[in-house]
Amino acid sequence: MIKVSKIKHRKNPDTIILLLDIDGVLVLKDDIFDSKCVNILNEILIVTNCDIIISSKWKTLYTLNQLGNIFEYNGIFKKPIGFTPNLRLDSGYYTEEE
Repeated sequence: MIKVSKIKHRKNPDTIILLLDIDGVLVLKDDIFDSKCVNILNEILIVTNCDIIISSKWKTLYTLNQLGNIFEYNGIFKKPIGFTPNLRLDSGYYTEEE
């Protein structure tokens, strides 16, 4: 799911943050980035000039630098700047693994 949120950014309160999942949004099957989905994401990045925060299980598989390299390799104009926090099972919320 692509979700664009206008939230207060510590350094720049006018920054738009894109909370980005990867599986089912950019990767439709077999861990291959879909070029049409990448093009749509790039259009969103150009129009909104947003920053990317990863909210995908990929945040547990790769470092921020590795994901940036994966994005660049697949033609995405911007690299992610961070990850959403992981929720614990005992917190009353479900994690992506469930």
